[in-house]
Amino acid sequence: MYLPNVGIKIAAKTFLFPYIPRPKLKQLLQPSAADSSRHPIRQDLNSTTPADVSAFVRFGRAHRSQLLPIYDDLQMRIALRLLPVRSRFWFLMQQDPTVQQCPYSTCNNIETAKHLFMECAKSKAEWATVWKDWSRFLVGPLTWTSLVLPHKQQVAACWYQ
Repeated sequence: MYLPNVGIKIAAKTFLFPYIPRPKLKQLLQPSAADSSRHPIRQDLNSTTPADVSAFVRFGRAHRSQLLPIYDDLQMRIALRLLPVRSRFWFLMQQDPTVQQCPYSTCNNIETAKHLFMECAKSKAEWATVWKDWSRFLVGPLTWTSLVLPHKQQVAACWYQ
């Protein structure tokens, strides 16, 4: 049985698999680092502007006292991409190939924060139930952007009086 050669080419030299330099192998296997010039909120929400990030911080300071600390912490972790979801466990794939997948047996998607809160069938069912009550307080649909950046969600006019 013939096994194909696997390797990489660096400059003019070819390195076959067992002899690939460790730093190059690490570069190939690790996901690319997040862009450090962009705020974490802007990583997931491409339409987010620097003004949105500032507004989020101002909104958080003004309304933080109205939330239970656990909800404030969760909101901050979602917005700053600090929530430990399964998509971050790529390095455990050798031990468990399904480590990144959603834990529900009916769902095979990779679990990201957005999937966990908005895209999974279980989440959609929960939000549909919650939205029945919330729809009279808020204008427009609940979206991922309005969940991550709550200052973008509009409150119904009847609640301003």
